[in-house]
Amino acid sequence: MGSNSQRLDPVDFGGDVSFVAVEFTWEQQSLNTFSTTALAGVGVGGLGDATMTETYKVGSLVVDLFGANQPKHGQPESKL
Repeated sequence: MGSNSQRLDPVDFGGDVSFVAVEFTWEQQSLNTFSTTALAGVGVGGLGDATMTETYKVGSLVVDLFGANQPKHGQPESKL
């Protein structure tokens, strides 16, 4: 570490750095269609088409760090 670096120690209150963490998650769907009809012409019996739906969860984590004695950026000016 450089000579200007400082170590961060957790404290219950009165710290120099504050942070806010926000998690966003949602479900995403993917559609996959398979067709064997095109193979019927090459000697393989065509079985038809099938569509499968896969649902999975995606998300983001946003972490903001700011000096505790600095203006708190991102604070709402009014409540919804």
